[in-house]
Amino acid sequence: MPRYTKRYWVLAIILSLLVSLGVGVYSYLRQSDDVPPPVRVSVPTASVKTTLRSEATLPVVARSVPKRVMIPAIGVDVEIDEAVPCPLNDAGMVEPDFRFPMKACYYTALNKPYQLPGTTTTDLSVIVGHTWRKGDAAFNPMYDWQAANPHVMVELGDELLLKTQASGEHVLVYQAVQIDEVDKYGPDHLGQSTKVWGTKPIPNWLVTLACLQPSNSLEHSTKVIAIGWKLVGAR
Repeated sequence: MPRYTKRYWVLAIILSLLVSLGVGVYSYLRQSDDVPPPVRVSVPTASVKTTLRSEATLPVVARSVPKRVMIPAIGVDVEIDEAVPCPLNDAGMVEPDFRFPMKACYYTALNKPYQLPGTTTTDLSVIVGHTWRKGDAAFNPMYDWQAANPHVMVELGDELLLKTQASGEHVLVYQAVQIDEVDKYGPDHLGQSTKVWGTKPIPNWLVTLACLQPSNSLEHSTKVIAIGWKLVGAR
């Protein structure tokens, strides 16, 4: 069960979103692939010790609205809708604006435990991005559904860089420490996954969510890519 009862229905909302991303307004277009397969990008191999500030000099970045998310190893570099958190539709489901599939969104609410990112968060932050078989979408590079052996493109240790309204000249630096392909349905579905959400507050932790598109374009998505990122510093 989710660690907070108040988490249960918001996780269900996120699950409903991801279902809609897989089988919703874009599904009728998914007859073929119109986007190239994702590729990993060569990035500098400097160690965390040399690229990150020491803990003693780490700038304090207050919790604030995220502006941009970057995952250099897979070429993700997209804006985050700063205006409002991921909006809810009439059915109460989280639904990033389909008019702008290249924008991610963040999810938080005053009566929910999720927090805006910063260097002193006491619980996790959530960022959601679209995937789409027929065109560009914010988190398309996260999964190669066209490969002979379809796979998540993010690897453990990859960096995620996050610009926020309070980060100024700095970026928050996270590293991928947990990668899961989570069922949308059944007893271990996303909304009930303690592996993704934990059983207690998780400080300085970011979860990214994206619909896992199946290799067969005629099938609906039944899984979610859920990646846990640990804050390791700022630069």
